[in-house]
Amino acid sequence: MPAGLKIINDAQTIQIDETYKNLALIYTGTITVWTSVTFGSSDVQCYTASLTMPGSCPILAFTSTGGANVLHRYNNGNGTFTFDLIAIAHPEPAPVLNYYVFDLPSQLPSINDGLVVRSANNEIVFQSNGKPLKPIDFKQETSNTGDTTYTYDATKTYAVIPNGNPFKTQLIFIPVTTGRFYTPGTGGVGSKVGTFVGFAGGASFTPAFLDTAIIVVDVTNY
Repeated sequence: MPAGLKIINDAQTIQIDETYKNLALIYTGTITVWTSVTFGSSDVQCYTASLTMPGSCPILAFTSTGGANVLHRYNNGNGTFTFDLIAIAHPEPAPVLNYYVFDLPSQLPSINDGLVVRSANNEIVFQSNGKPLKPIDFKQETSNTGDTTYTYDATKTYAVIPNGNPFKTQLIFIPVTTGRFYTPGTGGVGSKVGTFVGFAGGASFTPAFLDTAIIVVDVTNY
């Protein structure tokens, strides 16, 4: 970079320069109202909710008081995106889910005071009124990964960004869907396998689903 701005931290990591667009927090919100879904005569209760928002390439992270995940993300083709969320409770009530949507800094409100960094093409790559995406860990999970908890700083709040499709449906006498559900929050992230069936029956079933991964992010005071 022959000219421009470059900010490097004590670990010699580049934090801001003209070539990288820093993702920033654009929206936050809470889901307390879900649509209840019962799978046949199964006693497994699931809940679904959808969020639609404008954006360039939004990334959704969430905390939750019960097991939840992002089921789908759609580009609606009109400048908006939709996230379909799913939660499972057996037989607990639907969880309270807090979401944090990060996007390009061009989605932030414009500012008159503060720092704005632009690329050579005049695109905004950093704007100081946006709280940054702060990833602290990456976890790869497979069908062999059982229920587990990822533990971090007990004084901080953590959210997860699911990466990939965490659900798989198999037809074994009855349709059976298995997936992974997360309870991120203060001090860490709970991860467990959840299974729900099309209707009650006597079929045997071994959980199997696509490999998936999560990015753990720090959302303390966000």
